[in-house]
Amino acid sequence: MTTQSLAAVTLPPQTGAAPDRGHPGGDAPDHESLAAVRATITAYAPRRLPELERERDQAFAQALGSGSLRPVHRFLHRWQAVASTERELADITRAVREEFLHHPATGHRPTAARAAAALEFAAILLTAAAEPPGTD
Repeated sequence: MTTQSLAAVTLPPQTGAAPDRGHPGGDAPDHESLAAVRATITAYAPRRLPELERERDQAFAQALGSGSLRPVHRFLHRWQAVASTERELADITRAVREEFLHHPATGHRPTAARAAAALEFAAILLTAAAEPPGTD
């Protein structure tokens, strides 16, 4: 099977996996194919593509070595969650930017310094929220 044909693989949820609760984007991340996950990462977090590809290669190598799809399941479920988080972070960032660059209640634009400070603060919060637990 080639890498391109593997990219179209959609895996069913693992037995005992957490139930699918969806996300604000409306799609259920547990059912995204590798191609959809890669497209989301490309659009929202291209800096993470090398990490995704490295982990994909490791998961497929482990699957071939063990004869089990469990490593591929773990990889895909992890990256479905990462893609969902990156999508949500982009939506939040866009909302914060719109709020601080043009406040709808007053119609006034804040000063450039205030807007820059607000965006920097939002970026810090979003970066902290995106870090996996236990990476203090």
